[in-house]
Amino acid sequence: ILQKVLVYPGDRVVRGQHLARLDTRQSAHETAEKAAMATMARQGVSVAEAEKTQAEQEVHQAHAELAGKQGALDEARALVTSATEEKASSEAALRATEAQLTSAQAEKQAAQADRVYWQQQLARSKKLYDAGAISGEELQRDTAQTASADAKVQQAEAKLAEVTAMVQAAQSARKKAEAQITAARAKVAMAQSELDAHNAHVQASTAAVATAARKVDQSRSGVVQAGAALQAAQINQGFSEIRAESEGVVLQRLISPGTLVSPGQVVLKVAQIRPLRLQATVTESDLARIKVGARVQLQSKHGKSFAARITSISPQVDPVSRTGTVEALVPNQGGRLLPGQ
Repeated sequence: ILQKVLVYPGDRVVRGQHLARLDTRQSAHETAEKAAMATMARQGVSVAEAEKTQAEQEVHQAHAELAGKQGALDEARALVTSATEEKASSEAALRATEAQLTSAQAEKQAAQADRVYWQQQLARSKKLYDAGAISGEELQRDTAQTASADAKVQQAEAKLAEVTAMVQAAQSARKKAEAQITAARAKVAMAQSELDAHNAHVQASTAAVATAARKVDQSRSGVVQAGAALQAAQINQGFSEIRAESEGVVLQRLISPGTLVSPGQVVLKVAQIRPLRLQATVTESDLARIKVGARVQLQSKHGKSFAARITSISPQVDPVSRTGTVEALVPNQGGRLLPGQ
């Protein structure tokens, strides 16, 4: 809809002057909508870039944690190795103490047998001494041997108890090592599971970075598209202002404000009058004597004379009238000549 016409016939206008205005409510709404979409698109880029940065930080952190998970797995495996070595050491100690136990048991049995012998020998010696068959010195010797045999039995029993305790300690050490191996293997399994899970997390975080990068590219493409749409809307908005394409004078107002106009419809007629282009029909016989750049004198219907220069000569002659067209430019300072005069 033609909203306003700012000039009237006879008004002088300059290049770019605002001549008329169309209703901009629809185009203004569209321009505002496109501007909002462009702003949203730019904000979308910022959000996508922030998500990408966050995803990259998560990948960096995941890689840092991955080293810790691998370290925990290596530590658990080292515990298994240490516990296995400790078990082997405890088993070797157990075998050695079991050998000592067998020897101590044999020593105890030998000492007990020797004590029984000397106890029996001492009983015979006492009978013989009472009968006066042996001397008191021989009785004392057998008594001393019996006491020595008793002492050897006690020593053997003490040694056997000590070796038995050593065997029990070695058995306990072996059981402890076996428990440590079981615990260490469980720790290895847990550390391996955590490492596998964290590897999956690293892969997921890396994929998230790639997704975020694609989203950034898509958002930037959206900014370009939204900017193009905004520019098109702004250009369309600019069409609502009808401006003079050159300096001239308004000849006609063909449409009144409030009229619905269509593309290509003439609203105003503006003629360029400075300079003014004139055309003259010249006979074929005279064309040869006319040169581009030559000065000519023009006379209006009112008897006023004007100077001009020929700017072009038609390269062809009308076959019927045998004439050609010659053009000249009149500076027309002050706009004294008007179209049609």
